[in-house]
Amino acid sequence: MSAYEKAYIEEEKKKNSFLSFFIPRKGFIATPILIDINILVFIVMIASGVGIMSPSTLSLLKWGADFGPLTLTGDWWRTVTCNFIHIGAFHLLMNMYAFMYVGLLLEELIGGRRMFVSYLLTGLCSAAFSLYMHGETISAGASGSIFGLYGIFLAFLLFHRIAKEQRKALLTSILIFVGYNLVYGMKAGIDNAAHIGGLLSGFVLGIIYVVGYKFEKPDAQRTVSIIGELGIFCIFLFSFMILCKNVPPLYPEIRNEWESGIVEAYLNGELEEENENSNHSTVNATDNLSSRKVPAYTPVGNDDTWLSYYDAATKFSCQYPTNWTKIAGAKGIIDGAEPPLLMLVNGGNQLTITALTYDTQKEFEHMKELSLTLPRNAQGEPSEDYQLSNVNINGLPMTKITNPLHIGAPDEPGEDVKQIVLHYFQESKKRSFAIVMLVYDEEAETDLNAITSSIQITQ
Repeated sequence: MSAYEKAYIEEEKKKNSFLSFFIPRKGFIATPILIDINILVFIVMIASGVGIMSPSTLSLLKWGADFGPLTLTGDWWRTVTCNFIHIGAFHLLMNMYAFMYVGLLLEELIGGRRMFVSYLLTGLCSAAFSLYMHGETISAGASGSIFGLYGIFLAFLLFHRIAKEQRKALLTSILIFVGYNLVYGMKAGIDNAAHIGGLLSGFVLGIIYVVGYKFEKPDAQRTVSIIGELGIFCIFLFSFMILCKNVPPLYPEIRNEWESGIVEAYLNGELEEENENSNHSTVNATDNLSSRKVPAYTPVGNDDTWLSYYDAATKFSCQYPTNWTKIAGAKGIIDGAEPPLLMLVNGGNQLTITALTYDTQKEFEHMKELSLTLPRNAQGEPSEDYQLSNVNINGLPMTKITNPLHIGAPDEPGEDVKQIVLHYFQESKKRSFAIVMLVYDEEAETDLNAITSSIQITQ
């Protein structure tokens, strides 16, 4: 065996070794470099204290995850960084495995430069589509870019001159991969919008590359590719600017809370801890002064601030002051009932917000009728204790019912409070919202009015 043959065999062994996936070489540069960057970023994240299997929400946000309230209010760079950070080791492992597979096949077709550009461009488009579909979701990972690369490869398999036998096998493999991941992505916790955005932008970019290869001269091929890439980037830029221009009013408020450190304190549990300590000290002081059974109301102080609450499923949002304590893990009124979206307490005063979605229009209309039916007195007329009125909060027509409520057994002293219920019926979603307020202290009603005046429900 000649020295040339030995060198050739050694070179082939290196190409087929596991380490070769991470080492750039002629004809295979972009894929290993991009894989190395993803792994290196994850290693640095772990070294800085981020959880290896399940990073916290705060860690992901600090490292550059895509999140509408931040991305669309100044942090445009998150549309790039979100494609290089991962939500745990398993997430990284699965994405890099898929990347290796498509990278080995695709980079040989389009070259290193197009591979780099494709990863970044389809990653940007996947981030933009994710922001459009559900901007309040925290999104991270290379999967949007990887779906983009699969979209490019799909375009080549459909429109480029590839051997029929090879095309059929690869096309079947890719369609199974894409189909399975899109179906699997429908489950909660997976950003399928990013996958779809990446796939579609990749497919369009792939068609542009295929058209470019129809020209014989390399300069013409390169020119068509660059023009197409710039066109897709301009589409991304225009779409992103439109999203920035039309952000919900809650986004700038969340941005201010992020910059002031309130969000970090909240995610670390520091604010709730302070509230609990404050409430405990107030209760103890009051117990020494009187025999009152209900904890005392704590008014808004100079150190209190306002927090934002948002529920992505119902697109409900509001703000509340930190002198009110958010109750985590609150259960439904009856066994099996949906837990409330938000529950706040301050002394004996309470606010509970629930949302129920009905399967049929008939069920929705029936519950709507029951909710607005007032109790009747002995004469069969609506009870005078119940006052019904119509109010409008930020463009949302609501029905307000106010009545006295006795908490405790009828033959026991108990506690007399004022109950205020706001009903909002979202016809298009067959969904009803109930905002229930129990007012023990008159001063607390001012807080509750301020909280409810901040309510917004995006249609």
